[in-house]
Amino acid sequence: MLCRVGMTISSCPKHFLERKVYPIPSKVFSSDHHHDDDLHRHLQATFSLTDFIINPVSNCFFPDLEPVWRECARVLEPGGTLIWGFNNPVNFLFDCDESLKGNFVLKYAQPYSDETCLTAEERERCMGVDSPYEFGHSWETQIGALLRNGFILEDLFEDIWHKEQGLNKHFPLFIAARARRL
Repeated sequence: MLCRVGMTISSCPKHFLERKVYPIPSKVFSSDHHHDDDLHRHLQATFSLTDFIINPVSNCFFPDLEPVWRECARVLEPGGTLIWGFNNPVNFLFDCDESLKGNFVLKYAQPYSDETCLTAEERERCMGVDSPYEFGHSWETQIGALLRNGFILEDLFEDIWHKEQGLNKHFPLFIAARARRL
């Protein structure tokens, strides 16, 4: 999800946003486009240049992040800010059934895909019938591909969902990061 926005993000530390005031939103774009051409065509028609993008934890719904980073670089002005959240890649490596029982058994390799790693029965049991497919991306894809598309990483922080639940007892499941377009 990409947004041209000017909003308060109360969950982000103040230093993360650098107390910068952003303009009132002029356009908001929400997408379930999973194909490079659809995403590119929609963004090209929707956005010219902007100075701020927020991409909440949504990268897990794209099988390939290259078009996401490429489009962010295209629509973000030089010097503009990108803030995005993503799942810790380690989160996708554990057996779902065992994790639900509190046993953390490594089962999958990166890159992870619900499409190829879970049977229909496992997916329904672990994720629910109507849940979208999720994809676990490596650090190289999350950060490296972003840097190769003309960004510099300025800050990141790790976040947890529930301190005493599941994998959160062992490591933070989410990361939020701030990058600047060169």
